[in-house]
Amino acid sequence: PDSLVLNSQMYSNYKSRCTVKSLIGITPHGTVSFVSLLFTGNASDCAMVRNSCLFSLRETSDSLMADKGFLIARDLQSIGCTLNIPHFMNQTGQFTPDQIKDNRMIASVRFHMERAIHRIKTFALSP
Repeated sequence: PDSLVLNSQMYSNYKSRCTVKSLIGITPHGTVSFVSLLFTGNASDCAMVRNSCLFSLRETSDSLMADKGFLIARDLQSIGCTLNIPHFMNQTGQFTPDQIKDNRMIASVRFHMERAIHRIKTFALSP
């Protein structure tokens, strides 16, 4: 963007360029069930979740899966949902056997999420 303000808002340190971001919800069967409005590249993951209508669409006892950067467990607990994210490494530098089991399960499901996100990113209409 020509505007310095807009350029700074859209710049993503992670991607090292101007970007826009969106939240995408995917059902356990791989169907896209939610797409948020676009956010500027410097919007935090937590801010995107809080400013989207995702919370109003949830049902009691829903479980959401996300990257480690989505530190929204408290927000979800307050509305009766759980958050499934990979465990963070502890002080000893090793995961417990239960954490290894959880991380493997999350990784096996995460593959389907990544495939759905890739389909959205590379979508093109047929000529």
